[in-house]
Amino acid sequence: TKVSLEKAVVLKSETVDLSQLRSFEQLKAAASNPEMILQIENLLLMWRNQLEQIWLELDSQITDAANEAKDNVKFLQALEKVCEPLYNSDPVTMTRGVPNLINAIQMIHNVSRYYNTSQQMTSLFIKVTNQMVTACKEYITEDGSTRVWDQNSDIVIRKVEECKKLLAEYRKCFHNTKRHTTETVRDIPFDVSEMYIFGKFEVFCKRLAKITEMVETTRTFAVLKNSTIEGIEILAIRYQNIYLNLRKSNYDILDPRKKEFNSDYAVFMKQIFDLEVTKVNELILHG
Repeated sequence: TKVSLEKAVVLKSETVDLSQLRSFEQLKAAASNPEMILQIENLLLMWRNQLEQIWLELDSQITDAANEAKDNVKFLQALEKVCEPLYNSDPVTMTRGVPNLINAIQMIHNVSRYYNTSQQMTSLFIKVTNQMVTACKEYITEDGSTRVWDQNSDIVIRKVEECKKLLAEYRKCFHNTKRHTTETVRDIPFDVSEMYIFGKFEVFCKRLAKITEMVETTRTFAVLKNSTIEGIEILAIRYQNIYLNLRKSNYDILDPRKKEFNSDYAVFMKQIFDLEVTKVNELILHG
């Protein structure tokens, strides 16, 4: 606690309020009092020591922060190279680069004083995951230029599988590295939340699984229009109406936050189920 000059200078007979020493006569009188001068000198010395300690602590904090910033720049530059595929390539290329990415993060985790905490490592992994999901969306929609329903079903299914493989490789490399750091004495174990790291990607892939189911269904029923079986043409028209209603959705179906997809998915699958029942009955009738 800083010492107050006004409160700390005390004479034998009375308390001296230094704020009142304003005139030349008052200052001269105080200066002629040896005991008061000694107390003031001791007080100033104590005050100087306290200020010096504060400055030393600030200097130490600034030095640590500067060194930390230099380390962070160095580590982030190393990370930038292995993160480039997340911004300029497809999931297949990203999948091949995942091992190098995880190794770079592990290296940073081991030697950085800033990124060796659970909070900072989890935050770093979340940023990686978010970019992976963003890149997958851009890949499936060709940078937002086309919708899922406007593409060939085989192409959409292939793209989805590549995104799922990226998640599988990401999770596998993470677990391998986490196990290695646990078994190796010189490495600092990964103490991070896997739910936070993989949660968004897993939810995204669950949405992709439903989309794949719908795409595969549309591929199956698309052949109805070419069937020569009597009565099937009516089913083909019913399916076409179902499909056209599906295409009318104007929200981003790749965004798991869009909950309206769940109801659209349920309605579509129910309509398809009813259509399949009708198809079977038609085949039995005309079989």
